[in-house]
Amino acid sequence: MKKQVGSGGITVLLREEYRKLKEVTGTGGVLCIALILLWCFLTMYYADITVTCRFGLTFLDSLFDGKPFSFYANALSSGIAPEGAVYDIGIYVIFGIFGLPVWILEKLAGVSALSVGSLLWFKLLVLLFLLDCVHSVAKLGREIGLSERNATAAAVLALLSANMFFPTMVAAQYDVLPLCFMLRGMELWMKHDRRWLLLFAVSMTMKPMTALTLLLLVLLREKNVLRILLQMLEGCSLMLLCKLLSSVNPAYGQSSGLFLKQNLPQILGAGIQGGDGSISLFVLCTAAVWLAAYFHEGTGDDRAENRHMLLLGYCMWLSFALFGHMLPYWAVYIVPFAILTAFTCGKRTDGALLADMAGEAALTGVWVMQYSWVYGGDTTYSYLLLKNFCGKVLAGGDGVKVDGLLRRMHMEKLQPGVYAAAAACLLSTAAVAFLQQRRAGNAAGETQEEPDRWQIRGRLLLLFLWILLTLAALVLTNRGY
Repeated sequence: MKKQVGSGGITVLLREEYRKLKEVTGTGGVLCIALILLWCFLTMYYADITVTCRFGLTFLDSLFDGKPFSFYANALSSGIAPEGAVYDIGIYVIFGIFGLPVWILEKLAGVSALSVGSLLWFKLLVLLFLLDCVHSVAKLGREIGLSERNATAAAVLALLSANMFFPTMVAAQYDVLPLCFMLRGMELWMKHDRRWLLLFAVSMTMKPMTALTLLLLVLLREKNVLRILLQMLEGCSLMLLCKLLSSVNPAYGQSSGLFLKQNLPQILGAGIQGGDGSISLFVLCTAAVWLAAYFHEGTGDDRAENRHMLLLGYCMWLSFALFGHMLPYWAVYIVPFAILTAFTCGKRTDGALLADMAGEAALTGVWVMQYSWVYGGDTTYSYLLLKNFCGKVLAGGDGVKVDGLLRRMHMEKLQPGVYAAAAACLLSTAAVAFLQQRRAGNAAGETQEEPDRWQIRGRLLLLFLWILLTLAALVLTNRGY
């Protein structure tokens, strides 16, 4: 079939995607997904993006002043945030390009970057990249041998995953930007297209965490140390170039160095006591995954190799979540690996997906308690369409948070048990997938079981319950509790 082009072609493609979605979720499911996306898009926000979007405009100021390398110094002196611009330049370039209409309106009409319209425009950027990520999940699913229906189901389940939905639609975080390029790079890797390294290189100009997956993919295919080093250099080349150019200004090191200083000790903190100090569990698990990739000999079956890669990637990112003090909005990196790995479990796919949903819900509950200002904080509704109902918070008063509601039910006492349950559920998916992939039939591309629609309905129910909790906190705040 020839590829459709033009507006007519786009209409045909949209209708086809809608047909696939309706087949998997039903008409009611499509409506529920649309409503929940629309509600969260129009009402929920977290303060981080209000800083990053304005730094995107600062990048445009620096660019049009003819001094792009002064960006980090300009960001540091702008007063927007005391630490300045803490991320690598790729994030701010994309925010700057997408924010060009806001920048123009700000210059010509005095429209604030913090107005509701401006903030919704920047949240639209996050939503668009989110949709591209879930579309990539469907394409990766086809590459591992999933049927068209199961590939679509995987994309829907990824969209409704707590680890994907909460960071993007609730907190409006933007790790989906580097994730988008990473997933597209993984697709090209599966197709043996060497351009996958370029997409990883672009991804790493935003956040360097995708280097974890980069090395995994290199080690699975390359066993020669020199070629491994050369491919890693190629994959990191744009990031290294950006760092070299940015380091001309001392403000870059001051800003990015502070971010690493705050987060790196925590990432490496959980460990076991060794003879000369603590051994990081995250580093230990990640190194084990990389070694397993390096010593993997391959089977000659591309689908089997792709499934094995997803399983190893899932184990690596899961170790980050369990032992690396992962911040809640970094959880988006786990989701594609988790969902697609569950689909490699054959007749146990439903059980693996159920375990994944339970594990995600439990882990999110722990993160809500530990990072109450990110998920369900008292300012969740104070930026967008419901800001007029947040007068007390906007006036500087304290509001009720979701974690406050949970603490009233003494849920904080259950945190260790909930965390253990999350770990058990998420690890069980990896264990079942590993055992299933050991079977020769599945490795050759055994037909997958179609997941029950209750998998989707269950995730929708969890998201609706979350919205009710946030609204309850808003009502209690307004009533002065």
